[in-house]
Amino acid sequence: MHEVVVPWLGQAIEEATILRWLKREGDVVSGEDVLLEVAADKVTVEVEAGFAGVLRKVVAPVGTVVSAGEVIAYIGGPGEAIPRRRAGVRAHGRRGPRGAGEGRPGTLSPMRRIVARRMTESKTTIPHYYLVTRVDATRLAEVRLELSRKCGERISYNDFIIAACARALREVPQVNCRWTEKGIEPFPSIDIGLAVAVEEGLVVPVVRRADALTVSGIASVTRDLVEKARIKRLTPEDYRGGSLSITNLGMYGIEFFIPIINPGQPAILGVGQVAEEPVVHLGTPAVRSVTRLTLSCDHRVIDGAVGARFLEEVRTDLEEPERLPLG
Repeated sequence: MHEVVVPWLGQAIEEATILRWLKREGDVVSGEDVLLEVAADKVTVEVEAGFAGVLRKVVAPVGTVVSAGEVIAYIGGPGEAIPRRRAGVRAHGRRGPRGAGEGRPGTLSPMRRIVARRMTESKTTIPHYYLVTRVDATRLAEVRLELSRKCGERISYNDFIIAACARALREVPQVNCRWTEKGIEPFPSIDIGLAVAVEEGLVVPVVRRADALTVSGIASVTRDLVEKARIKRLTPEDYRGGSLSITNLGMYGIEFFIPIINPGQPAILGVGQVAEEPVVHLGTPAVRSVTRLTLSCDHRVIDGAVGARFLEEVRTDLEEPERLPLG
């Protein structure tokens, strides 16, 4: 008899919730068949059987809160005995789905509960401060169209912003760190998360080693990650970690906003719409494309002057996008 266990989902992920079982007891499965979906850290993860045989017993029903390594089902042959085990019992004593008596309204989805918990944790434990800058995006808009034509595929503003943030993290490495119980710890690489809205809420897949990619290379990676997010095919490696995150609400006409830092990261960049505005350009009134960036910083890690330097690096690269590796 083979045990199906919850896979390791990430360093900072303590638990997941069973969303749905795609196979039923008695179904014949292969090792590659997807048995169920779980929600963890604002993302849906598929769990494969891992063994071929018959799904003999499901011991963690929909709604059960589970941990990595916990047994959730058994796969075996028709005549094999099923080990005795109470459904949903965890090593530290919590069992089964949480009920209304545990303070969880039944109308909330597992992802919404995770978002609520993580954002409450962030606002109550991370000392936020905020920096706002205005970016002349006129040349950025031109270069984006030129690069899209050259590549034959759409390059988004987000792709340029990820590239600019990656370069700024390399130039201002004090931002590429996180707060831990032992103090400030540098990240081993420059990995940037991009917030993606999905039906159940929000997920933040991560562009790995973004500083080693061109803008067109970043565009290819983000297209793949966004598609995987929307069809619920992200793996833990796709969203684990990240030096900082970028969240863009410009497509909704939002001029600027103040985002909340994802726990485990030192900052998050909020991006507003790119729109034409009357400005003074080179001493002359003109109409230019403008966007606004808001950087939310963890003051335990990033001092004000350091955050300002980082944001200035990002602004300069977006106003002079030829400085970036376009590809």
